[in-house]
Amino acid sequence: MSDLVAQRRLQIVTAAEIVISEKGLQHLSLAEIEKKAGMSRGQLTYYFPTKEEILLAVFDRCVESIYRRIAIPLETVSRSGIKGWPLVREVIVAAINELITEDPFYFLEYTFLAQVGSRPDFGKRLSHLYSDWRNRMGLDMESDFPSHEMGNLMVIIQAFLHGLAIQRLVDPEKVNAKSAGNLFLTILDTFISSLQTSPEKPCCHDFCEQVDSKLREKPDGA
Repeated sequence: MSDLVAQRRLQIVTAAEIVISEKGLQHLSLAEIEKKAGMSRGQLTYYFPTKEEILLAVFDRCVESIYRRIAIPLETVSRSGIKGWPLVREVIVAAINELITEDPFYFLEYTFLAQVGSRPDFGKRLSHLYSDWRNRMGLDMESDFPSHEMGNLMVIIQAFLHGLAIQRLVDPEKVNAKSAGNLFLTILDTFISSLQTSPEKPCCHDFCEQVDSKLREKPDGA
């Protein structure tokens, strides 16, 4: 693919992303994409013969963005040489610090998630992506964490980061990512410490007391 073709295709995909972000997927049309891209219908269909091909290109770019969101912090932290829970913890911190509510890919991700009922191909790709995300996050914890809890822990971490991202997207002025992240990490630190100390699951009452104690140790705003 020549540089010019790649540039034109990116121009079209970016225009489609803007249309979806501004008007919703239901209003994505070749006419709307033409206006945003500043191209004629002939130019548009030369690079993408159908709207479906443009939509799939937008979806692929969104998937790449989701993957990079965890892959880049994981690769960066891994180079420091730390392993196990400390590594995963630093990746969570890095992911929280990188949350950018104006990033259009957050909106696009949830737009495509809403389509999985009618688009099994979207669901399959996203399922594979999220599974790979969890596996990469948990890989370094296999030696010092009970295997039967690993999958659940990764699901909870993933759910927290996704939930935090969408709440900041909806109400950025009222959602303090750092504060929420600190509370989440305190809970996880206590839970993991309890599991590593005892092979049995910690008593809920004792666990809550430990979390409360840790929170009281932290200065305000920490």
